Amino acid sequence: MKIDAYSNGTPKDVTIDQLPVFLKENNSKAIIFADKKTDVLSLEKELQLKIPPKILQGTHNSLINLDSLIILTMQVLHFAESPNTTSIKLILGSNFLIIYNQAENKLFDKIITDLTKNNSIEKNSLPYFIDALLEEIFSYYLVLLSKWSDELIISESYLLEEKIKEIDSYKLAKLRKNIIKLKKNIENQTNYLNEIANIEHQFISEELKDLFKNTADKAKDIESGLSKMSDLIMNVYNLYLTLLSMKQNKVMQVLTVVATIFMPLAFITSFFGMNFPMPFMLHQYSWIICTAAMTALTVITVILFRRKQWL
Repeated sequence: MKIDAYSNGTPKDVTIDQLPVFLKENNSKAIIFADKKTDVLSLEKELQLKIPPKILQGTHNSLINLDSLIILTMQVLHFAESPNTTSIKLILGSNFLIIYNQAENKLFDKIITDLTKNNSIEKNSLPYFIDALLEEIFSYYLVLLSKWSDELIISESYLLEEKIKEIDSYKLAKLRKNIIKLKKNIENQTNYLNEIANIEHQFISEELKDLFKNTADKAKDIESGLSKMSDLIMNVYNLYLTLLSMKQNKVMQVLTVVATIFMPLAFITSFFGMNFPMPFMLHQYSWIICTAAMTALTVITVILFRRKQWL
């Protein structure tokens, strides 16, 4: 557990035992980073917080408005080699903010590190820090959206050039699954952001409400972009299946034409291959006549198929 404490804008070294007394001072505030559930339980005991156990254990997106606390639970999705979901719990009090990371997430850890380095925490309010945190998470989603969009454009260009072998259908299906998962997650978070923007609470000023509204609008834009991308993936996938079907039809067409060409030849050879004597089989030019007839028949069939554009 890590505690970033500030008094009158000056950083202070405070332990968990000293925290209750420190927070009673004027112009004091603290951001506490909890890594384990036991850390949160210790803070709950020291600060005399009354958090229902179900709320503390919950991992789904939710917003709980208590008299003395605002508890926001949100899922942060990190798409590296495989999707990684972690649940973040933000517990906001009058002059403290508890950030409980319920599972290790490299993306969230990096965002927190960057925020604590680059943001003037000692100058800004704690709800402002929450808004900045959400902005960073949604900025990552925007970068992800741009990356996925580029992948789709490349796949679409391959299809337009009929380079079907370059398309990975499993990758397209996986991408659509990730998009649906992220879209559903952002939909819930947008609803809770709008709730915070319209909430009547002593911790949330009108200025902060405007910030949360802007962040909610940004989330809404990402959600809209994901919807369009989901439709685009379906169009690309349908185009892929259409081209694949056309390619298979061409193969079947060629095989059918070849079979049709050889069908009369097979009949002629089987007819003359019968095991009983025929009067014209002993003619000296019978082999030449038969070969010439089969060649002429093949040429005529090919010419006819070309005129019909079957070849």
